[in-house]
Amino acid sequence: MANVLNRVTNEYRQSVHTPDFPDGPTGWMLDPDVSAVYPAVPTKYWVVPAHPGTDAITEMDAAAKAVVDAAEAAALVTFNRAEAVAEPDDVDGFAGWRTRELIELFNKRDNYLVNRIEEIQTALTNIRDQVLGTQARQNIPPGFPMATSTRPRSEAIQDYKDDINAGGADS
Repeated sequence: MANVLNRVTNEYRQSVHTPDFPDGPTGWMLDPDVSAVYPAVPTKYWVVPAHPGTDAITEMDAAAKAVVDAAEAAALVTFNRAEAVAEPDDVDGFAGWRTRELIELFNKRDNYLVNRIEEIQTALTNIRDQVLGTQARQNIPPGFPMATSTRPRSEAIQDYKDDINAGGADS
């Protein structure tokens, strides 16, 4: 029985049947010297020699650790975004059901508010026309009434996905 370390993934295994773990530049190191790092240093911070024949494992410096941590954080963000974007399309899972229902709920609220804004703008336009007359309406700032429109559920779901992919939920 021997201990082995994968040169690519830094996976460390103890007391294994060595014929199952071939040695080589992309394979496993047999009985590596991990005394400088094991068990105090996580394997992701181990520096593994690239060539067979060298078995001393060392610890990364702070700059290399920062690079590993940044890559790990970026991968987590990418994974989380992919999971969130896929949720509304999951027709069988609870997460998909819940996400679609929340989008529908908020979209109904948004559409209700848009309709109320349109009603208020119409009322204000009528009041303006009755009180100010044609001549004074020329002084009204542009953009009134503001443009409004409701949206169907499919657009709300796409807006959700676009916002996730743009990093809207990253923090």
